[in-house]
Amino acid sequence: MEYIIQTNNLMKRYGEQISVDNLNLNIPRGSIYGLLGPNGAGKTTTMKMLLGLVHPTSGDVSVFGKNFTPKNRLEILKNVGSLIESPSYYGHLTAKENLEIACMLKNIDQNEIDEVLKIVQLQGTGKKTVSKFSLGMKQRLGIACALLGRPQVLILDEPTNGLDPAGILEIRELIKSLPEKFGMTILISSHLLSEIDQIVDYVSIMSNGKILFQDSLDVLHQQKDTHLRLRTTNNNKVIELFPKFKLENDYIEMPLLLDKDVEKLNVKLLENNIYILRMEEQTKSLEEIFLSITNSLKTGKGA
Repeated sequence: MEYIIQTNNLMKRYGEQISVDNLNLNIPRGSIYGLLGPNGAGKTTTMKMLLGLVHPTSGDVSVFGKNFTPKNRLEILKNVGSLIESPSYYGHLTAKENLEIACMLKNIDQNEIDEVLKIVQLQGTGKKTVSKFSLGMKQRLGIACALLGRPQVLILDEPTNGLDPAGILEIRELIKSLPEKFGMTILISSHLLSEIDQIVDYVSIMSNGKILFQDSLDVLHQQKDTHLRLRTTNNNKVIELFPKFKLENDYIEMPLLLDKDVEKLNVKLLENNIYILRMEEQTKSLEEIFLSITNSLKTGKGA
């Protein structure tokens, strides 16, 4: 597998505080890669180091197989578009006028403007000034600016943050369309698992500056184990009889059982005058997996 972005033991320290701790990212070419973690996990700092906006305390960044150096940084970044935090714009100007300024600053042919406005579906805004745009339209304008110059890599920091459901859907569908249409690799950060789950192919889970999980989204989904939940007339007695079972919120949790084992369980319960009030299968949600992985850092256990 070819990786278009890699980091090697990337670290950023502010005084005694470690913001990013020995990060080893491997982002496959042509993928949509999600950087997932709670606020303060180090996602934005990581993205800024990938763009050369923040200098790492130690470690290396490789983009297109080239290690970032002060000499080649600008040359590499010609093929990288980004939207970090909130997009900047001139509110009294139109979308097209804002992009004309961006083209001058980036030394890019202005012939691209109509194309990127069409990609983000802002081609019909005409003389409407950006100050009158919705938040979703402003985010799309920020992405349009990042798309100028046809970059091979697009880095987007929380692009759906603060949007209403309609705006989130617009941005999500736009991001998903870009790799297939233009062969781009996209790195996107979010603290919302539901958003990452609907967009990405690969995901890293960050907490307190560390990567706790890095693999395909399919592998993350494979951790959604299914178990049985049971409520009886005497839950405490059941735990005495079956010490490996767990009592959680008035329910007994146990692994899935074969039919013959369920029969044996029922016989054992009846012998002790215990009756089943409710039995159900439950599959661990992605949210529960995420919390299990991030909580493992606090407890010092693997996940």
